[in-house]
Amino acid sequence: MESMKGEVEKASNALNLTKRFNYYWRLGATGFCFVFFGFASWLGAFFLVPIFRLFSRDKLHYKERVQDLISRFFRLFLWSMEIFGLIRITTSFPDKLQWTEEAFVVVANHPMLIDVVLLLSRIPRMDCIVKQALYHNFFLKGMVKSAGYICNSGNPKALLEDGIENVQAGSSLLIFPEGSRSLPEGLRDFKRGAARIALGAGCRILPITIQCEPPMLQKGRKWYEIPSRRTEISISLGEPIDPKDIVHHTTNPAIAARHLTSHLQHYFENKLKNAECRTKSPAA
Repeated sequence: MESMKGEVEKASNALNLTKRFNYYWRLGATGFCFVFFGFASWLGAFFLVPIFRLFSRDKLHYKERVQDLISRFFRLFLWSMEIFGLIRITTSFPDKLQWTEEAFVVVANHPMLIDVVLLLSRIPRMDCIVKQALYHNFFLKGMVKSAGYICNSGNPKALLEDGIENVQAGSSLLIFPEGSRSLPEGLRDFKRGAARIALGAGCRILPITIQCEPPMLQKGRKWYEIPSRRTEISISLGEPIDPKDIVHHTTNPAIAARHLTSHLQHYFENKLKNAECRTKSPAA
């Protein structure tokens, strides 16, 4: 009996040691990837972006080259996370999606800190909205401004006007309608900004659904609170949504935005629910 208890205790200690080793390995790899990402961003902002400015034909060419550079940096960062076995990404669209001449409001749910990295790595020439702190960050402000990203200065009216202007100028715009990362229990209530910009610009909406299992880099969690195994990330591209098909019954902009936002909320809730059911069904 004593011998058996000793063997069980040894096995338990070995298992705990393996778990600790796995955690610290994954923690170190995650930290390395973020440090590498920060160094690459610094290199781009202070060396490559100024060179692009000198050799670009015009402002639009300069903006596109900077956006392409950011996309490459993001792809390199994600590649390093995949190499270390931290994540695996699957998509339902081409590895590097190129737009037609049509400009969309691209709408996505927001489960992780790196969602914007995921999408801009796959869709290089797309504008997005960045926090004011990032827009004025000493290391990144040059790159962010050169890419033509919109600053969220806290003025909703100015933000809407800038978004509509960018889309009407031919640039697709990425928006997370939740306004912040999703809650662990599910989606936040969608804000109306994406709907108002799409209606104001007269463009279609392109929905993209992001899923991750097990969860990582969630709202309220520190970067070092990492899962014990690789996170599987799925990015699904939906069919474009024409706002006129949803709000054709009203001419009131406020009511139209409310109905369109409600439609988008239900769309993403159903997509995520159906995907969860498909994931669980094989084990049932």
